[in-house]
Amino acid sequence: NQSKPDKFADVSALLRAEITECHQSVLDLFTFARRTDGKIDYAIQMDAMKTATRLMQASATAANALKRLAGTSHTVNVEKEGVTTPPQSKTNSGVTV
Repeated sequence: NQSKPDKFADVSALLRAEITECHQSVLDLFTFARRTDGKIDYAIQMDAMKTATRLMQASATAANALKRLAGTSHTVNVEKEGVTTPPQSKTNSGVTV
């Protein structure tokens, strides 16, 4: 179904490359921030986590732009490890918080 030329092929390729680089950088930052050898302090760990979060947001924005281009799509999967979520409770009005 690729009979007509894709005028956005270069843009799609650039976005795919940027998404891949963002994902690898996020993994590297999380690995760095989770070091337990005591060689980095808490503030540096938090800065690394904030930077990783911004890169994840940039990756999601790039994936959305890629999806909008005709004939392209990209799937982003995010997994959480070791995160516990507090149980939901209801208020007196019955609203779940």
